[in-house]
Amino acid sequence: MGTQSNETQAIKDLINAYAEVLTTANVKAIGGYFTSDGRFLPNGYRTLNQHQLEATAGDFFDHRNFKIEYQIKDIAIHGDFAFVESVATTATTLQLSNNQIESNTSRDLFVLRNDNGVWKIYRYMFNVDL
Repeated sequence: MGTQSNETQAIKDLINAYAEVLTTANVKAIGGYFTSDGRFLPNGYRTLNQHQLEATAGDFFDHRNFKIEYQIKDIAIHGDFAFVESVATTATTLQLSNNQIESNTSRDLFVLRNDNGVWKIYRYMFNVDL
């Protein structure tokens, strides 16, 4: 692993790239941001492993124009794990309901794992209604 500042920057780059993949609805790339044993724990929905996430992401993005931006509040690195606390702002346009825009703010927690020098999402959860 590199220096603390290099690792912190790599983590910020990962979170920003993940936001871009979600915003552009690049469904095929989403799973690549997770470790092979990674888990997504969304608010109000069941826990998804990497393969389930890849399989269900298309359904989510098919009827939505989704934009997300993360504001990173804290990064704590402990060995091969990092904990990222952030606030996400989303705007979702539902294409089936007269393009109504729904905005949310959520608290997001990423647990990352460094696999062979590459940070990936090991666990990701959020809750809304801030």
